[in-house]
Amino acid sequence: MYPRDNIFNIYYEIGKRVPFQVKRSPWGLKGSNNVEYRYSQEGVTYMVTRVFSKGKYGYAWGYLLYNGERNEEMQKEYFNGRETIPCAGCGEWCLIDIPGMPKEEVEKYQDAKDLCHSTYRQTGDSHPTMKIIQLDDAMPFGKYKGRVLREVIETDKSYIDWVVNNVKDYKLQL
Repeated sequence: MYPRDNIFNIYYEIGKRVPFQVKRSPWGLKGSNNVEYRYSQEGVTYMVTRVFSKGKYGYAWGYLLYNGERNEEMQKEYFNGRETIPCAGCGEWCLIDIPGMPKEEVEKYQDAKDLCHSTYRQTGDSHPTMKIIQLDDAMPFGKYKGRVLREVIETDKSYIDWVVNNVKDYKLQL
């Protein structure tokens, strides 16, 4: 289920507040392993000023920053001056800053909600915000809410496949 750190997930996780600053690793997930770079103002970042979500995706608008400063020239050169943030629904985005919020509060979001954190991918551990459902636990959502996971697996394997591929807040311990 990882990575799932698109701009829309970050937007929901921080309480649908704007503006917020994000960065996408230019080297893919391996580039996200450098924590100092990941959370720095270094390189290209975006200040998200408006979000229109449509299901899991949608549109995000904002402006490009380079080394922490707004850069109209780069925005024109790379994106023809558009304010729509490219690849907003793609993974590998990390929260950098929420203007007006104390740094300590932003760091709590980064620590608890950082969906590109390499530790979880490498160890196979679940993300700290994800709820784990064991075989003998009751399903807490959906059409089988209240039924034991083991029973659901035996009666409707296609539903289990759907949950694994579509439900982001739960991990089934199969």
